[in-house]
Parts: sequence; C-alpha cells; structure tokens
Amino acid sequence: MILALATGAVAEVAWTVLLGLRLPNRYEVRHWTLAWVGLDAIEIAMLVATAYLAWRRRPGLLALSASATAALYVVDAWFDVTTASPGDLASSAALLAVELPIALALWWTAARALRRYGAAVAQSETPSSESR
Repeated sequence: MILALATGAVAEVAWTVLLGLRLPNRYEVRHWTLAWVGLDAIEIAMLVATAYLAWRRRPGLLALSASATAALYVVDAWFDVTTASPGDLASSAALLAVELPIALALWWTAARALRRYGAAVAQSETPSSESR
C-alpha cells in the first residue's frame, strides 16, 4: 500500500509538470454552469450526509464525511479564485472568506469525531471487570 501511494505521488508530480507545460492559458468551456452547479450539488449532498452521520452519532464515518466535505470547500474556493476574471476578484475573495471557514469548521468537526471514535474503540478494547 505504501509503495502504491508513493508511486502514485511520483506519477502525479510528473503528470502535473506535463500539464503545466502543455495546457493552454485560455480555454473555452461548454459546460461551465454544469461544472459549478454540480460541485455545489455535491457539497450539498456531503453536508446532508455529514449532518445525518452526526445525528446518528457515527463518529468514525462522520470524521470521513466531514473531512471530504471540507476538502470540497477548499477546492471550490481554489477554483473561485483561480477562475475569476479581474472584475470578479472581490466576489471571489468574499466567497473565499465564507468557504475556508466552513472547511476549517468541518475539519474541526472531523477531529472531534475522530477523538470520540478513538475513545470508543479504546473503551471497547478495555477488559471489563466481569471478564476478570
């Protein structure tokens, strides 16, 4: 597994350098609205899933879901800023000021859930007084 991850990282570096050298600086997109609405729809679905897992008190899955949702918000913020035209930079900065705190709150939620999950696992592994 570690070898596969390391190999993937090296391959990704090579791919990223190649893209940096070959991609055009400007590109016309046909499905611009679909891309942005689709990303927001995925964020909504993940927020709902994260809320559901919190409600069901499933800390292990909540940590995963909250982390993934946070990553989506960072990606959204990245593309808001990097795809903005010069006239849209102020609105992109405003979105950045909303999306990054959401991501941080979700990562905080994930960390809390992971601590709870770890405590629950540790407690379940502790021999009870009845088994002694």
